[in-house]
Amino acid sequence: VGDNKTPDMDAMFASLVPGFPNPPARVVLGMGGPEGAKVYPVDIQPIIPSSSTDKTPDDVTAYLLSSVLDFMVSQVRRVEWRGGNKASQCHAAFSFLFSMFRAVYLPYIFPNFCTTNTIYKPNLELPELRSSPG
Repeated sequence: VGDNKTPDMDAMFASLVPGFPNPPARVVLGMGGPEGAKVYPVDIQPIIPSSSTDKTPDDVTAYLLSSVLDFMVSQVRRVEWRGGNKASQCHAAFSFLFSMFRAVYLPYIFPNFCTTNTIYKPNLELPELRSSPG
């Protein structure tokens, strides 16, 4: 995807985990739909109903978020690339997925997170001292 990414793909990535704010619906239908028709998100329903023996996780949002993180790391190497160095392409794919994750999900997980600090360029300035009351 990389450079060919569209806002619709961003919206699809942002809607992977329910419980997070979804981006506004702006997908315009292509062929077969009326001009200017919109697609709106709906509640996700299983195609095959679960049986009574299936265990449902207590927190579905946490389960899906951990699954997205796990698959971003473990499944990126399964993508087949045409030509080039597979290791560098897998690294680029993971970097792309992680940057999407940082942009979409981290602001809601850590609302007070400062994006200007990094491990490589930490903010080493000390805050101003408060005057003592007595």
